[in-house]
Amino acid sequence: TAGDGHGVDAGTDTVSWTIVDMQGSEVVYDKTDPASTGDAIADDMRGPVVSITDLDVTQNTSDGTTTISVGLPGGVAVNENVTVTVQMVYSDGSVHDHTVTIPAGQSAGNLTLPVPNTDYYHVRIVGSTGGETRFDDGFRFVDVGNGGGSGPFNGRLELSLDASDSIAENGGVAGYTITGHLPGNYMPLLNGDVTFTLKTYGNSAAQGTDYSEGEVTVTLSAELLARIKYFEGGDFTLKLTDDGNGNIVPTIYDSNGNPFTPILPGAIKVTGDLPKANDDNHVEGDETFTTIITGISSNATVSGSDGGMAKTTIVDDDTPKVKVEVTGGLDDDGNAHEGQTPITVTVSLVDPVTNEPLDPANGPITLELTFGGDATRGTDFVPYTTTVTIQPGEG
Repeated sequence: TAGDGHGVDAGTDTVSWTIVDMQGSEVVYDKTDPASTGDAIADDMRGPVVSITDLDVTQNTSDGTTTISVGLPGGVAVNENVTVTVQMVYSDGSVHDHTVTIPAGQSAGNLTLPVPNTDYYHVRIVGSTGGETRFDDGFRFVDVGNGGGSGPFNGRLELSLDASDSIAENGGVAGYTITGHLPGNYMPLLNGDVTFTLKTYGNSAAQGTDYSEGEVTVTLSAELLARIKYFEGGDFTLKLTDDGNGNIVPTIYDSNGNPFTPILPGAIKVTGDLPKANDDNHVEGDETFTTIITGISSNATVSGSDGGMAKTTIVDDDTPKVKVEVTGGLDDDGNAHEGQTPITVTVSLVDPVTNEPLDPANGPITLELTFGGDATRGTDFVPYTTTVTIQPGEG
């Protein structure tokens, strides 16, 4: 809006406008609308990331409830309600989804629930709507302690999990390393066999599309656990690897890294399949999934240090295609003419399969273009070399 010059000719003032990032229900300025001028403003749909900001350290609350807090980074609010879906995976493998709302103008919301009747649970955010929000889908671990016994001979086997840090997209298979510790009050022959399941949950990688589900169930016999406690120091490492033909090979080691020999038939039972990456030939960047120890028998639990979970990255082996096309300045026959205004050359990254544009989300990409042909460089046309930078969000 032009200010009053109070009768004095102040000449022509120039006003510069800077478009800043807008989040929430945005006005889209369209040059075809009489109420606005200039170019349309493209919404990059890159709003703030919702994350779990706080969890009850102890589940032994006086009112029998537990609170999960979600929030926006830096305490910066958006101008509309944000609905967040929180997923809890109990120790028995059951999945429970809940929703919590971050009200418009606020930066946080709380989900209060009865303390789950489970030994432990893993919790993450699996969805958010409103405010153009994205979400952090990493799991958090909470030890509830509602499993197993507490008597002098009711100790529980404690398990930790490690998984392949990365696997190739073209058929890579994840392997697992499970470490176990038997406390002094664990009575193997009284407690019986131990059973647990390794189950995968997709993060940026979609289960069934980017990788096979790969659920694995393991049973360790009471006799094997007795050997570990009384003759192997109470600690062991179990590795599950692929033999190259889709079969799981279990190998168990003592605390010094020496394999147990011999192993009686039935001492270790393994069923299911290890997760395997699927090659879809699409450029989508590296993607991840998480494996969690679930379905665990009451005579075992998971270590609080890692929560019995591990993340694996599927390394994308597909390469984007650079697409160069003239999008302006040519006549109906596709020709340019001497003395005309410059032509427009559009450079983009596209998927080699679908030809759809790609977003260099991990940072800008700079390309150098060199033009050539029958025309003489520098005489018939200039410039003949230039650089183009594709910024994140542009594609």
